[in-house]
Amino acid sequence: METKAYKKELSEVIERNIAVYQGYLRVAREVKDQRLAEAINQHARQRKNFAYTLAAIGHIFDNKTIGKIMEGSTELKSQNGWINLDSITKEEVNDLLILGECIRGERKALDEYDDVKSNVLPCKIEEKIDQQEDTIREFIIALEQIEYELDKKYEFK
Repeated sequence: METKAYKKELSEVIERNIAVYQGYLRVAREVKDQRLAEAINQHARQRKNFAYTLAAIGHIFDNKTIGKIMEGSTELKSQNGWINLDSITKEEVNDLLILGECIRGERKALDEYDDVKSNVLPCKIEEKIDQQEDTIREFIIALEQIEYELDKKYEFK
């Protein structure tokens, strides 16, 4: 079994998870809805743990880098491409726009996880990828529920 083929995609997912963790911490400070802020903060912590878990079992990085991943900071070349709030001006920022970007980003994350799964993976990594995908899907559902409730709230104002 060729185990090297998946390492590039897995490395990118790990780096993205750290970038999303950092981005979500920033985003959580921007939202006004407390429930949304709590959901984003919780998922940020999950994303940091996702990165650490994949790095630890994937044997891609050295122990020092894995330690930095657990702290939520790395010197990796991560770009926060899953969530693009930089294109939204401060005046335009509202919880619904942030929600839309989070949902879009989480769906993109699922696509990137599928890219990793298109390779032959060790069973342990495949199992963790599947678990993380399930968590991401659950988060999308939670975000959509919050979005529905905020839509109703703003509809009456």
